[in-house]
Amino acid sequence: MDMAKTPNYAVIHDFHVQARDGEVVLYRRENSKRWQARFKLDDCRWHRISTKHANIDYAVRVACEAYDKARFLKDENLVMMS
Repeated sequence: MDMAKTPNYAVIHDFHVQARDGEVVLYRRENSKRWQARFKLDDCRWHRISTKHANIDYAVRVACEAYDKARFLKDENLVMMS
């Protein structure tokens, strides 16, 4: 992964990070080193993914890419797998 393209993010708490002006929320569950992410689309439902990364820079990039893909699929009326 090209780290120069890693999106900016704000660390809210040790286990809570926001990217894309709060549209993408990353968090770590208890007893886990890997980051999870959630975001809300136009359907007003939370969509959750595992980034499968312990490194926050990689996790933010994976989460933002998943958010972009989900928005594209929603806009194109394509089925989104979660």
